[in-house]
Amino acid sequence: MNREGLKEVLVNMQESYKEMKEEFEDKTDYVLDTSGTNCPLPIIKTKKELNGMKIGETLKMISTDPGAVGDLSLIHI
Repeated sequence: MNREGLKEVLVNMQESYKEMKEEFEDKTDYVLDTSGTNCPLPIIKTKKELNGMKIGETLKMISTDPGAVGDLSLIHI
């Protein structure tokens, strides 16, 4: 792939990301910002927030803890 082809792919990816981001944000019912906290606080706060939500509602969790993504798979609702 030449330089122009690569540039076109990257532009398309950026546009797709923007569309997905806008679509997701429109459907988010709750936002939980755990930035600046470390394990176990992000997972504890997320679990508490999820317990108060109804089926079908969505939560966007923001975290600066690099382990938070893996920890989320441990939540059993």
